[in-house]
Amino acid sequence: MKKKIVIVSCICACTLAVLSGCSKKEEKKDTGEENPAIEFVEEDNNEVGMGNPWVNISEEEADKICPRLFKAPQGAGAQEWLKCEALGDPDKGLGPMIQLNFDMDNMNFTARAQQGAAEDADISGIYTEWTAGPENVTLANWGGGNMTGQMYRAVGDTGYIDLITWYDIEIGIKYSLSVAAEDLDGFDIQAVAEQMYSETNEPNVDAADASDVSDVPKETENADGVYGAYLKSSDESKIGTTDEYGLLYTVVYKSQLSEDTLSLTGSMDYRNSREQDPISVSDDLMHVFTVNDSTVYQMIGGDAGPENVSKAEFAGYLADCADSGLYIEVEVKDGAVTTVSISS
Repeated sequence: MKKKIVIVSCICACTLAVLSGCSKKEEKKDTGEENPAIEFVEEDNNEVGMGNPWVNISEEEADKICPRLFKAPQGAGAQEWLKCEALGDPDKGLGPMIQLNFDMDNMNFTARAQQGAAEDADISGIYTEWTAGPENVTLANWGGGNMTGQMYRAVGDTGYIDLITWYDIEIGIKYSLSVAAEDLDGFDIQAVAEQMYSETNEPNVDAADASDVSDVPKETENADGVYGAYLKSSDESKIGTTDEYGLLYTVVYKSQLSEDTLSLTGSMDYRNSREQDPISVSDDLMHVFTVNDSTVYQMIGGDAGPENVSKAEFAGYLADCADSGLYIEVEVKDGAVTTVSISS
């Protein structure tokens, strides 16, 4: 006999029979059956009587909230973007939950993303006994074709639920994609997730200039010393000009932190040590630095002094500070970055 499935109901209206609102598990009722019947439970999350915590937003707004966001796959229709602030916690670096509902091939899909979520966090909102899974997979496109994920399937008297989850360790974003249908035999949810990767949604890369960086000369920076510049994505045109004091502008207008490299595109100054004044200023280059497990990531500001953060947290700050005018400093020793910091 097929297992029956327990699904948490949606606070907001949604055609997909999977969660589309802020959720909380409730204990399953003891029906005396080996497999409990389908049960729809209302969420709590301190939102009772406070209205729907989900807010409709545009895709552009979603991209600003969550860097490296997915896109709707080709052929998708009836797209709806939402956010839920109640599922976030700014004090813990947990961003709002972003959700995309879309239709494709006569099926309803729900995709979610949350920056700051733990790698093992379940953001899908689906509570059921999985018939199959987790099955480990490697997604094409995401993470340069090296990002791993897990697939699950539940089969019940009312149909199927498929779920795939994956995690971006570089930035610290958890993703999920789910679909429910009467029959999913032969369906490949991984293929849909792979179509949802968007190069133009990479941090600090706009749709209009997603390929511009490839035209900039690349320099692998492995000379020991200190490299610095201001994070100012809107000041690219100032590179090569001087300020009121006759000093060349140092501007980083694009940045990317990957598994083993930090790429900063723009004009950077160079010093032999932190105490020294700049001795040179580069042309417009993609400066590629090598990072490793020993690299220290810091945020510096106010009287509190340097605060060490995780690589994932730093990648998020780097994206958020793209046009902030804050100063980024990279210290290199023996060919690798020892410390990289953002300071006011």
